[in-house]
Amino acid sequence: SKEKLINTRLDNYDYIGGFSRLEHRKGGVAIYANKNLGNEISCIDITGKQIELVCETQLIKIKTKHSELYILGIYRPPIYHNLETALDNLYNILDDIPTWKSPIIITGDINVDCLADGDDNKLLNEVLMSHGIVRIPLPPTRITSHSETSIDIIATNLMPTEEIDTAVLHTSLSDHTGQIC
Repeated sequence: SKEKLINTRLDNYDYIGGFSRLEHRKGGVAIYANKNLGNEISCIDITGKQIELVCETQLIKIKTKHSELYILGIYRPPIYHNLETALDNLYNILDDIPTWKSPIIITGDINVDCLADGDDNKLLNEVLMSHGIVRIPLPPTRITSHSETSIDIIATNLMPTEEIDTAVLHTSLSDHTGQIC
């Protein structure tokens, strides 16, 4: 619930915003910022572009000295028949962000395996590339006894992407690893 998100505390982090399901359990997105960040951070209203069980998102903007950085947290449940709807929704969100002049980082669980060739990957990459964004390759982020997939995402228009530090964290909080960049 929204109340649980707001009341969840992480040492040295402030809750900035999130998407919490109204009709179902689990899922959703939460964004926290380090208390020492020192920048102005605001939530961007994307009401109507957050679709429960399809494309659950939260968008924030961080004002820096010389620019604005957008961060989009995303969760797309592993219901495979909703990919096109989710990607249409992602496209519409990205259309509202000035990606031609401002950096953006997209992070979360997209449930599209970047280690597998296929139409899902192609569709996702087309949406990202249409806004000058590329997906940074990650090692397997969900490891089970029968599979290793990289279904989580860090994507950006910051170039070159090789200079962006990413890490996969084994937190035991989920059946996925955590990602930081």
